[in-house]
Amino acid sequence: MLACLGLIFMTQWMLLVAQTYDWQCTNWEMSHSPIQNLMLNWWKTELSWISTMNFTKYQCSMAVGNEVVNIQEKNTNCVIGTDLAFPLHNGANFSVTAEGTNSTYSVTCKYIPQGINGSVIENFSCVIYDLSLMNCTWQAGRNAPGDTQYFLYWQNSRGGDVMECELYIKDENGRHVGCTFKNVKIEKSYFLVNGSSKNSLIQFYDTYIQLYKIEKLMPPSNVTVSCNSSCTIQWQRPQINHSNKGRCFKYEVKITSKGNSAEWTSQSYIKETSTSYIIQNPNMKKKNVVKIRAAGHNCEVSEDWGEWSEAVEFGNEEISSSVWILPVVAVATLLAAIFTVFFCKRTGYWKAAFPQIPKPKNPFHGLPDINPQASLYLYREEKMFDALGLTCMICWCMMLFCPLHANLQCMGSGTQEFPISNLTLNRRRMELSWQSSKNFSSYECTMATNFGHRQIKVKNKMCRFEVEDSVPLYRGAVFTITVLKISISKICRFIPEGINGSAIENFSCVIYDISLMNCTWQAGRNAPGDTQYFLYWQNSRDDDQVECELYTKDENDRNTGCKFQNVTIKDKTTYFLVNGSHKAFLIQFYDNYTKLYTIERLPPPLNVTANCTSNPGGCIITWQHPLLSHVENADCFEYEINIQNKDKTPKEKKDPPVIVAENKYEFQSYNARKKNILKIRARGKRRCSVNRKWGEWSDSIEIGGEKDYFIFVILLLIAVGTILVTLLHYCLCKRYCSSKRILPPIPQPRDKLDIPAEEDIQVCSSVQSDQLTVTYCKLQA
Repeated sequence: MLACLGLIFMTQWMLLVAQTYDWQCTNWEMSHSPIQNLMLNWWKTELSWISTMNFTKYQCSMAVGNEVVNIQEKNTNCVIGTDLAFPLHNGANFSVTAEGTNSTYSVTCKYIPQGINGSVIENFSCVIYDLSLMNCTWQAGRNAPGDTQYFLYWQNSRGGDVMECELYIKDENGRHVGCTFKNVKIEKSYFLVNGSSKNSLIQFYDTYIQLYKIEKLMPPSNVTVSCNSSCTIQWQRPQINHSNKGRCFKYEVKITSKGNSAEWTSQSYIKETSTSYIIQNPNMKKKNVVKIRAAGHNCEVSEDWGEWSEAVEFGNEEISSSVWILPVVAVATLLAAIFTVFFCKRTGYWKAAFPQIPKPKNPFHGLPDINPQASLYLYREEKMFDALGLTCMICWCMMLFCPLHANLQCMGSGTQEFPISNLTLNRRRMELSWQSSKNFSSYECTMATNFGHRQIKVKNKMCRFEVEDSVPLYRGAVFTITVLKISISKICRFIPEGINGSAIENFSCVIYDISLMNCTWQAGRNAPGDTQYFLYWQNSRDDDQVECELYTKDENDRNTGCKFQNVTIKDKTTYFLVNGSHKAFLIQFYDNYTKLYTIERLPPPLNVTANCTSNPGGCIITWQHPLLSHVENADCFEYEINIQNKDKTPKEKKDPPVIVAENKYEFQSYNARKKNILKIRARGKRRCSVNRKWGEWSDSIEIGGEKDYFIFVILLLIAVGTILVTLLHYCLCKRYCSSKRILPPIPQPRDKLDIPAEEDIQVCSSVQSDQLTVTYCKLQA
């Protein structure tokens, strides 16, 4: 039992000793340097050592790359501190040098981070906002294992406590990719992100950050504008919690003015330290908007521009000529309607156009009217209905002739009178129609945009561009109607109206989980702040146009995306339209044509299985094609098979992927002792209506990696052999060796009286004869 217990303790000690070291020290001058046990306190960046000689001065140094820090110390420890220290995740060299009377002694230690190369996090960044909130984000290392988890620690100052993040931000896989902190103080801080994995060492990342450099400044407050002959703009500095100096800021004043057109012109001015700006001779007939933002200036304040203040308006918007047209047209329409009604009444055309319905004949015809007051009431009621009908007709005429914003501008070619006129465009159905004063046998319709050029030959006065031939119109288009064999053509330009840059940007859609579709976009860079967008789509030319039912919104409650359910993928082109609306301005639209199967994210192949045999070595891998709603033909897919050795480092994993067109693959390089990871993904073939981009990977499957029991057998034999040898030694000592010789008993101390107090007393007497003396002893109680 003792031998087994000793074997267990020895095994644990060997496991502890076998740990990987990352602190390697060397002595330069002497084999037995008086400077020993150089140690590093990671959090404090403090070096400590033991010196067997008395030196009056030491020099500590820290070198990272080409950067070196030197410190003079009198004691056997030195603190480099946050102001001088460098991050350690790329490794560092620490050294201590002592100068004696006749020689110099030096010890250098290398700090070498351990772990898989490329497992450290990437793109680490932090930002402070709303005075005391901080948000840090990062990305997982490109070579980190799938089960890697990261943890963020930070130290707000050198004397502060080390704290772990309390509110992590996670990605779709549950991995930490960010952290949110509250009640942050602006000081130089140290950040450390550790990684952990079940089977691998993960490299750490650390950095020192001056927190004021990452602070996103609040906007200036209390912006006011007072105007007389000049306008004075005043404001107060942004609120921060670490500096009260008003001269620590510079400001950018942006003044935007609107003229006769819908376009805005902007001018920016930079003011240093001052919190006011004077506009000389302002044009108060224009509508002006002022915004201000701040940045640090010669202080420990972030030099990046902060947030814009809320817009403050001053001046009056100049009434454009187009606004005068509306009341003039309305008054002219009203006068024309009144003139038409009175003309019809006067000439009798009213009754001819709208004959009265004859009333039923009164059976008491010829009798005197017994109720003249009732007749007068009916006569007045009839006149009142005539006036009401006139009012409704006038309102209908005003709605009919209200001027619309024209977006199709036409012109002709040649000097002769044009036989082609009234060219109109049905944008939804992409139909172009016109009138012709002459009978021509054939026409040619042409549509030219930045996205393509289309031509159609027709025999009637209408041409329709099919969905497959249609191109987006949001950037404008040129439509041309040409009479074949005759030099006659009509050219019309389709010009989208609205503020330039107000249309949405970065529109994209993706279909996932067979029937779900998600579309996203960004607001136009020049769109006013209260612009709202609406998405419409048409799955095919024969379907109705449907508006989005579930919008996704940004922090300003503006629609920036839409989610669709039960989407059916057809082998037809789908039309998307995003309109914008604003109270005072026209917003440009955005449209797009796409085939839905080209934006579908293919799901992974199903039921991936591997049947492996050791003799002969090989694996037969089978699977089923991805589940799609519009394709059931298994021949429409090709597959990428990725098999990597799990024991290799990421740099060694360079096995090229295998692409096959069947649902079966034979892996001939199978080794039962090596553990491999199998993944499969799919994409469509060119001849099928399936997305050509690679889809999602299937779940990883481990093949091989059978346990090798050889090491366990060796350990078991060592344990049994140790026990047998111990028992053999014990039996030999028991058989041939006296235990009293090996472990003699310790003698007890001798009693001074040599007579025990409570023992029997021995009395002896002697009897002597001539040649013999006999002694008799007797015990007495």
